[in-house]
Formats: sequence, structure tokens, C-alpha cells
Amino acid sequence: MAEKREVSIKMPDDKLGGVYANQMMVSHTREEFVLDFINLFPPTGVVNARVIVSPGHLKRMIRALTDNLSRYESRFGQVIEAEPPAAQEDSMQAARQLHGEYVELQNRLSLIQEKTMEAHPELQKQEQAFLDLMMAKMTSSGGGSPKDDLVAIEKLEQKLRSEDTPDGERQALMAEYQEKAMAFRTAQVQALKDPEVQKAQGALRDATLTAMKQQDPQTEQLMQQLEQKQNEMKQMLEAAGHAQ
Repeated sequence: MAEKREVSIKMPDDKLGGVYANQMMVSHTREEFVLDFINLFPPTGVVNARVIVSPGHLKRMIRALTDNLSRYESRFGQVIEAEPPAAQEDSMQAARQLHGEYVELQNRLSLIQEKTMEAHPELQKQEQAFLDLMMAKMTSSGGGSPKDDLVAIEKLEQKLRSEDTPDGERQALMAEYQEKAMAFRTAQVQALKDPEVQKAQGALRDATLTAMKQQDPQTEQLMQQLEQKQNEMKQMLEAAGHAQ
């Protein structure tokens, strides 16, 4: 049985007040979900927070929210979903449409990239060489190697996904997983600052992009459209911020 561990969580002073959100937009890639929390005050709105989580974490968050909502309703009565005002809905519809177009472009480019990697073994080797270099530049938080840390994280993920893991152990496992995953991510960020890693990353990016354009002639056009959507979303958020 896993030993229960106390986890100390610090609340920075600038986070104590929290932020208010009455809308949320969600997008995803294969690896992660992006949650944009929005304070919408028609005819404008502003993103107050962006939270990026893994699919596994999101599923547990949804379960926690569902459980808490159920307990709330059992104590205070059924919650009726609020109908947004027409002006608010119009503003959000435009934002959702733009966001959806952006995500669709991202997904199309991701699919082209996947097919490109499958068709070019040399790119797979270059990618593996880059990952090996990253690992070599990273420092381990557990006294072993970064590869050992990654294996430990994957084992914890398997335990958390397993239905055989007792509920009483999940809290300690989750705390350990979050601690190791955060340390691993911090080590990755530090490694990416290394000039040799940056050079290898740039070479891999350029080689992949060249191969993608050969794989699908629409790649260049899709990238231009993606950049345009990014600029439109930025302008929309800036306009909302200035208006408030």
C-alpha cells in the first residue's frame, strides 16, 4: 500500500483574489486540452486564465467537478443551467467559430505531420536523436537519470488509470505523479535553453517543415491560414481588453 504523503501547496498572494469567469472555450490536440476561462461582459470579453492539462488529468478533473456538483445539488437543490443573454451569445458565437477554425487548422497540420513522419524514417531518427540530446542535457530530480524519471512517471500513470488501484491510494499516487511530472517538465524547460538543444530543435523543425510541404502541397497555405487566425484571435482579445 502506498504511503500517504502530505503535500504542501503554496498560494501566491497575487492568486488569492482569484479571477471571475462566466464562459469557457475548450480546444485540444492529441497530447493536451486547452481551457480558456473568459470574463464576458457584452459586447466585450477577456481571457482571464488559460489552463493546459493532459487528457488523463482532464478526465479526473471532470469527475471531481461532477462529484462536487452532485454533492452541491443534494444539499442545496438542483442547479438550472443559465441561458446566456442574446448579446453575450452572439459575441461568444463569433469567438467559438474563430476558435474552432483555428483548432481545425491545427488538427489538419498535425495529421500532415504524422503522415510525414511515417513516410520519412530519416526524420524519425533525427527526432529520436533530438530527444536523446534533450535527455542528456536534463537533470534528474530523483538522483537517477531522466529516463528513470520518465519510466517512474509512466508507471504512476498506469496505476492511476487502473481500475484495480484502491481509491484510498489514489490521492498519494496523484501527489507523487504531480511532483515527478512537474520536476520533469521543469528539467525539459531548462534543457531547451541549451544552445546545442536549440540548434538541434531548429534543424528538426526545418527538416520536418520541408518534408511536410513535399508530403502535402497545402501545408504552406494551411500555415498561413493558421497564422491569420492567431492574429485575429489576438486582435479580438486585445480589443476586448481595451474596451474594459
